[in-house]
Amino acid sequence: MVYKTGIRVTGKCSREMTEPVIEFTAAEWQLLQRYLREVKALRATRFVEQRSGVNLNLKVEKDLGVSWSVLMPPVDDLLAFLHRLRPLILEGEQPSFLKARKVIARKLKGTANPLLRYLLDLFKSREMQKIVVMQSNDQVMNSEEMVFTWLNAHEYHRDSGCFGCLVGPSQ
Repeated sequence: MVYKTGIRVTGKCSREMTEPVIEFTAAEWQLLQRYLREVKALRATRFVEQRSGVNLNLKVEKDLGVSWSVLMPPVDDLLAFLHRLRPLILEGEQPSFLKARKVIARKLKGTANPLLRYLLDLFKSREMQKIVVMQSNDQVMNSEEMVFTWLNAHEYHRDSGCFGCLVGPSQ
């Protein structure tokens, strides 16, 4: 079975809108539908619904130097978010963002390259890095690489003692 849909693309400067109708195979359509279900599940987490986020405050004072504080959301909200985020960010998972994007990119064949490039830059933290780059010991902290380093050590593989980073020391 073939599935057809239109994807609306608006030009950044000209505001010219195009809506190419593209066809997907049953397998491609199933992947995109699963991706959308995972996105909806992620958006339904309290972390997203309440726009929790992690609040980093930096303060620079001439006489005192730099001070900072971090306000974390409730750990259960963060853990639910990370659990629902996992299938969207891991390349090996069927409904990953990169796989869904690749299916659409193949179908559009350059029609929406700026849009797809922008979405990839958002996904890989490049858009945020245009605003601010957080760096420590020559490592960019607000990068896709650092997110995966942290997730692999603290969440997915639970290196010894790492879970305490979120929930505090064990009793």
